[in-house]
Amino acid sequence: MVGHQTQNHFGRTATSRRGRRLQTMEVHFDFFGPMRDAVGRKRVTRTFDGTTTVDAALESLCVAFDGLTDHLRDDDGGWTRQVTVTVDGTNVRQLDGYGTTLSDGDVVRLAPPVVGG
Repeated sequence: MVGHQTQNHFGRTATSRRGRRLQTMEVHFDFFGPMRDAVGRKRVTRTFDGTTTVDAALESLCVAFDGLTDHLRDDDGGWTRQVTVTVDGTNVRQLDGYGTTLSDGDVVRLAPPVVGG
């Protein structure tokens, strides 16, 4: 069996090699400042199979966009605290951090620190 296609309740088609129904979701990413320059546009929409976390989603973005890693990772390879990451307007630090589970239609915003007076 090559695969079986189904349409989930989000209206997107997912394929499973074993004929199982896969639930896909779209997450929108908005970039500001130097991160927008690294990505080349303000918004990127990614489709994920099943569930994903902020951590896994950002990692997939770093793989897709070379210059993004320099803005998101610190010298030790962790996520930098210099970038504000929000999910639907709430800072991930007020949620479950980078382990926050994303849902279909979520908007993740990545913004540089605000400076000035």
